[in-house]
Parts: sequence; structure tokens; C-alpha cells
Amino acid sequence: MSNSPTFTFDEIEGYTGRAYAFAVFVTYAKHGARIIFGIIAAILLARKLDRLVRMFSCQRIEKFSKDQADQLMALLQPLHSQLIKLFPVNVQEREEMKKFPILGRIVTSIESDTEGIEDILEDIALLHDKEFQGLIAGAIKDVRMKRENLETVHN
Repeated sequence: MSNSPTFTFDEIEGYTGRAYAFAVFVTYAKHGARIIFGIIAAILLARKLDRLVRMFSCQRIEKFSKDQADQLMALLQPLHSQLIKLFPVNVQEREEMKKFPILGRIVTSIESDTEGIEDILEDIALLHDKEFQGLIAGAIKDVRMKRENLETVHN
């Protein structure tokens, strides 16, 4: 049994909404050359994203119903799309951004949590996918059979 806290669907929904709002603001500030507001919003965004990703690491995704999983997808997909817009596509430009003292940590944190959101989306998408569940069940069955065969050979 885990001592990790669990979070309600409403709490996850709230953090997702706030993170999305900060992501939109950072995008707006970036394009509007409002650098101070952008940095402040980016700091707040990094904190919200970190908390949101940690919520999912504590919450077992498989406990969500199909309806909740669909709602989470609908919440997280726009956030993920907005986060992707924050960074230059060019890796070299992104690496240059990371050289700035404060901005570097923020960019690294947001990039990492963007990948975390992407992983969560993949987990949710696969949660109720019957074909994927069949593949996993088949793989587990194959591993068990191979293990039993090895045990038989060694006995």
C-alpha cells in the first residue's frame, strides 16, 4: 500500500486549468515582448506543471473511469498543445535559452513537465484501448510460458 497522497478529479482539473492559463499568458508575453511578465508567468507555470505531473505520479491512472479518462484527455490535450508552442522548434535555440541564469532552470523544468504531460496523455489513451490490452495480455502470457519452460528445463 502506498503512502502517496491521492487527488480528486476536481483538484486535477483545477491544476490543469491554471497551468493552461499560465501557458497562454507566457505565450502572449513572449510574442508581445513583455519579458518581465513572461518570466513571472513562466515561473508560476513551472510550479503548476510540476504539481500537476506529481499529482499523476501519485494518482493511479487506471482508477479513472472511461468518462473521467475522456475528460482528462480533453483537459490535458489543449494544455500540451499550448506548452509545445512555448519553445522554439530548433534545438540549438532552445539550448541557448537555457544558458540564461533564471530562464534556464525554468525552460528545463517546463520541458520536462511537458514530456510528463505527454506520457500521461499516452497512458490515458491506452487505458481503455482494447487492442492494447489484448497485446499486453498476450505478452504477459508469452513471458509466463517462457518462464515455465525455462523452469522445466532447469529442473
